[in-house]
Amino acid sequence: MISILAIRPSVDVMNAFDALPRDLREAIASAPFAFDPEEIGRRLVRGRSSGSVVREIERVSGGAA
Repeated sequence: MISILAIRPSVDVMNAFDALPRDLREAIASAPFAFDPEEIGRRLVRGRSSGSVVREIERVSGGAA
């Protein structure tokens, strides 16, 4: 896993964020702390549904994102 604090071009992070489905972008934007959009994208590639990832973000964020 890549640390969200690792130095990398912000354009790469924003492109990864923009490539996510809308429900995931909204959940990440509403979360009280940062989620790595590249890591979230890898979860989707491995077969996770965006709905299950949104529920996980909501769970670890302490409520609906």
